[in-house]
Amino acid sequence: MNYLKQAREKLGLTQTAAAARLGIARQSLNRLELGRAVATPAQARSLRDLYGVAVLSVEDLEVGRRQLDRAGVRAFELEPVNPEPWRAAWKFWGGRMRLQPGVWQWLSQFMPADSSHECYGWGQFASRGARPMLGNPAHWGFDQHVLVDRLGQLLGARMLPALSFQSEEVDFVLWPQVWVCTGDHTFRLDGLVFFRVGDRRHWLVLEFDGKGHNGSGDAFRRAQLQMMEVRITGDEIRAGRTFELFLERVREAVRKGPPGAAHGFKTGWRRGRGARGVGR
Repeated sequence: MNYLKQAREKLGLTQTAAAARLGIARQSLNRLELGRAVATPAQARSLRDLYGVAVLSVEDLEVGRRQLDRAGVRAFELEPVNPEPWRAAWKFWGGRMRLQPGVWQWLSQFMPADSSHECYGWGQFASRGARPMLGNPAHWGFDQHVLVDRLGQLLGARMLPALSFQSEEVDFVLWPQVWVCTGDHTFRLDGLVFFRVGDRRHWLVLEFDGKGHNGSGDAFRRAQLQMMEVRITGDEIRAGRTFELFLERVREAVRKGPPGAAHGFKTGWRRGRGARGVGR
């Protein structure tokens, strides 16, 4: 139980009554109790006065940020991206996407991709309103597998480039070329997806299957990952249908659930076990 909720209930106060005494909206107090927000300095003082307990505030976060900077943590150091697939994608399909030059420049400079088809697929998401962002999947609650980099080192605090889409119906974040370790094997995902519908949150794998895709290891990888999966072919990407098919297939995958596991599947990762095999 969240410490703020526990303190409130100890005083016999409802959320509505406590919010009124604190001078804040009930929704704001609810976010604090759910751990979705941190109190402002003014809110923290009011909470301390009312509950008689220590309260976390944004000032605590700022102290940590300053110390991280002094410690030399390179959370925003991104790996270089091969520009050739992006140049080819712009040559073949740039006119179809009608993207602002700044958006395409961001994608081509920071979003890793192996082929022009992948680039065109990511570009289609951007053309439908997905916005460039930086984020670490662990900060969004991803705990099904261990996040690593392409060298097998723990990702830690490092940020990754991504595309974020928001609408009244759904939200999703797409991280390209994410590496995950299941404990026995390490796999590179074409895309790691956070997807929200209503109050339900899901994690999925997105794969772009081009002409050279070898599907011989797909079943093994699927069994290791135990995650919902969406696949889009090269022909579908070339037809400009990536965004629509993604939404359609994600909804179907969510309806079916992860293969052979409940939504709360946890991996068998144990400290001290490295990756014995690397797959794509």
